[in-house]
Amino acid sequence: MIKHLRIFIFFLAALFFVLEEGLCEENLSPKELTIRAWEAWGAKDYDKTFFWTKRCIELYSQDAERQQASLKELPSTDRIDEFEALNSVGTCFFIMGEAYISLGKVEDAKSSFKIAIEKFGYAQSWDPRGWFWSVKEKSEASLEKLEEKPKVAEEKPRVIKPKTRLILYDPGKEEIVDYKRYGRFEGIGTKYYKYKISDQGGLSSAVGEGIYPNTSSVVWDPNFQKAKKEGRLEGNHWDFIYTDDLEANFYKWTQAPEPPGVKLFYTAFLLERAGLIKHAIKAYYAVVVHFPTAVGWTYWHTPWYVGQVAIERIEFLLRKYPELRMKLEDAEIKVLNGYDNSISNDEFIVNPGRLRGVGRFEYFKDKFGLKKKKMRNLLEVRGEGRIRLARFDDGAWELRVDERPFLIKAVAYSPSKVGQSPDEGTLEDWMLADYNRNGKIDGPYDAWVDKNRNNIQDPDEPNVGDFQLLKEMGANAIRVYHHGSNKALLRDLYKDYGIF
Repeated sequence: MIKHLRIFIFFLAALFFVLEEGLCEENLSPKELTIRAWEAWGAKDYDKTFFWTKRCIELYSQDAERQQASLKELPSTDRIDEFEALNSVGTCFFIMGEAYISLGKVEDAKSSFKIAIEKFGYAQSWDPRGWFWSVKEKSEASLEKLEEKPKVAEEKPRVIKPKTRLILYDPGKEEIVDYKRYGRFEGIGTKYYKYKISDQGGLSSAVGEGIYPNTSSVVWDPNFQKAKKEGRLEGNHWDFIYTDDLEANFYKWTQAPEPPGVKLFYTAFLLERAGLIKHAIKAYYAVVVHFPTAVGWTYWHTPWYVGQVAIERIEFLLRKYPELRMKLEDAEIKVLNGYDNSISNDEFIVNPGRLRGVGRFEYFKDKFGLKKKKMRNLLEVRGEGRIRLARFDDGAWELRVDERPFLIKAVAYSPSKVGQSPDEGTLEDWMLADYNRNGKIDGPYDAWVDKNRNNIQDPDEPNVGDFQLLKEMGANAIRVYHHGSNKALLRDLYKDYGIF
């Protein structure tokens, strides 16, 4: 009787699992099925991993094969959504391969990777850090690791990029572009904002190379031709952001296969890195004028509003380099419904403002604080207890702790042991990590400073701990990325180090 009861309970549990998964999968898109497969694999739940991957493959493999057959090369990222079935099915075969590796089923893993390579070679998968990667390339890399004798001849040699200085061939005719001369602003301060160019040639001459609409003239730059001939522009554009080859970084991004707003923002950022601050400001402001509704994506695949960040970069640079004697006035981009992960419901209220020069008298007034400050009145104080918010009649808010203004000086804190990876589901909780078993959490209390940078803890390099180092650097808060699993640790952070 008990045996039959156990069998019946097991049958009910299995039936519940099947029904639950069946209900969940109803009307799920290939992308949603793939996300569930990633989540299951990250949680090391291999039964669910195979359930979601196989379901995606069953439902969408025919669409994926048609999309694969329609392509002759990897599609650009601005067309990526047109190939959702292909990207999802190819990714699911890759996930299956990785899951089989974890289970020690090497031949099954090889089979999955080979299907991804041979049948869905143009599939691309989203990396939460902000870009797409080739499923074929990743599958080839995983397959090579499984081979008994890796092909050494196929290994790519390490490329050491030279240090270069960027000198613009065409810096443009205007340091501060008068956009009204070359077009017309419409709908300023509304969701119908547009800038319509009437004199594209004049505007191209004014902005200079690399800045929209003058993006094609870079190919006539002799240094561009030289960099191309030397092979310094080969590779993925995302690998051309923090290298010392400042020339190649700039040239590569002016030709990058990204949406124009994203491409122009990174072009501006690379001009900034190259020390060409005026040209960088011009490029950032071109983002605001032409592409205020441009959207990129963060590590967590949440929207990143490029125009808003471009305004912040301009304001930062103008504060850092007051000797440029420039001012950005009234520029603002509001994103209504921008606090969710969907961009389909976003509405942009755009005012590009005005970038202008600052006269000598105004410059010295600002520099020496001669400007008369307007008095502001306190309207209300919200909250109870030690931490409260004050609102003023000029629209400003102020955070207060114990009735005093509190300026947050913080870092985002989430240390990890070398080799642990959120991509592979191996990242452990730093609030509980005590690998040397001394009763102290490693990062906060056992971290030490490698003064001579020899990667060895010498006798004169005692354990200091990150909490003490944070206190010494003047931090008064940290940002954590998950709820406090060790409340005692966080209480100690505040009690002994004064850090929220």
